[in-house]
Amino acid sequence: MLAVHPQVRFCAATTGPANLVVALAAADLDALYTFLTDAVGPLDGVTALDSTPLLATVKRTGLIRHPSRTPGPSGPKERA
Repeated sequence: MLAVHPQVRFCAATTGPANLVVALAAADLDALYTFLTDAVGPLDGVTALDSTPLLATVKRTGLIRHPSRTPGPSGPKERA
């Protein structure tokens, strides 16, 4: 249910004290509160949650896409 929500950027099942980790992009704290109360709160089986707002990021994981190497119809473009 949460993975398909447009604000969810990452969702994974885990082991340990948390059974689910969700990374969310919210415009502000009001939007975060709305997501937690409207999207998470009504879900069956949710008994508790912890939230940690990130105010700034220094580095993110994932692929870095360079415009000169973007795959096209014939594959990636190579630099000369």
